[in-house]
Amino acid sequence: MTTQLPIPSKRRYNLDYLRGLAALGIMAVHLSTLAVGPLSTHSFPGRYGVYGVSVFYILSGLTLFSVYFDRIQLNRHDLGNFFLHRFVRIFPLFWLVTFLTMFVRDIVPSNAGLLYNLTGLFAVTDRHGYIASGAWSIGNELIFYLFFPIFVILSKKSRLTFYLLSAVILFIYLYFAFYKQNPSVSYLDQWLDYINPLNQLFLFLAGFLMGYLFHKRSIPRIVSPLCLIVGLALLAFYPATTNIAAGMPRMVFTAAGILICFAFYKTSFRLKGLPDRVLTTLGEISYPVYLIAPLVWYTLFSFHYLATIPLIIVCGVVTLALSYCLHKLKPRLFHLTKTSSPIKN
Repeated sequence: MTTQLPIPSKRRYNLDYLRGLAALGIMAVHLSTLAVGPLSTHSFPGRYGVYGVSVFYILSGLTLFSVYFDRIQLNRHDLGNFFLHRFVRIFPLFWLVTFLTMFVRDIVPSNAGLLYNLTGLFAVTDRHGYIASGAWSIGNELIFYLFFPIFVILSKKSRLTFYLLSAVILFIYLYFAFYKQNPSVSYLDQWLDYINPLNQLFLFLAGFLMGYLFHKRSIPRIVSPLCLIVGLALLAFYPATTNIAAGMPRMVFTAAGILICFAFYKTSFRLKGLPDRVLTTLGEISYPVYLIAPLVWYTLFSFHYLATIPLIIVCGVVTLALSYCLHKLKPRLFHLTKTSSPIKN
């Protein structure tokens, strides 16, 4: 007899919609950046290119809370299932894209560099040593997975300790924003500090806290649309500075991302027909869309007879098609041999 890794009994389609929209937007920004260079942070697309990944981190913490918090026991079997599920979701595609990037871009890493990439350890040992474009965020995500069981254990066993840990993580976030990041220098010129997992961990925690504090609480209907409007307005119109990842801009744009995620989280709507299928599918394929888009660009860039905009469109279509195929062909590796502590779906 077999058992499965836990899955939600009821999908959060609203979160799928946001995840899909976020993936589509980040793909467009990535391809545009590869085509014309970094986008101005005075523009909405430029800001979204920075904080779209932040939305993914918040959604990651929120989704993991929704799926696992009430469904697993704190024992070796259930935690093993959690990490196996994360491994199967992340690494096969990550390895594929890493090797294809090495081939397409003629990258020959050192043995240690290759090992760090294949294990995800580059996020700790060599933050600038990732091979696949955008892989820095995947390395951070892997570290966040290590924190997730700690959040679960402490929030169930000792709320005070959990809140103290949350305060420490928030303090580290503030330290990076107000001290490590120079507001007069672009975050791109301080890249290693910006992508430091400790500078991003609070975003994952914010998603977890959102679920922890509000999953059983109802709110007035007007709150969700107001949060969405305010979040989008802040992201679009808050005055930009040289470095939008430092100081008050960091706080404001982080708040914008949290408000947008909260708006979708506490809205129980579901679309019908084609819009529902499209956005749900985009949410399901968001990971390959994020990781594959730069690889598709580098592969197709040799077709110089295409103008920039048509090339971006072609790369986007190819990325979505490949991501959908990979999603459909994804092996079902989540069946495990029954042990003494099965997870009940």
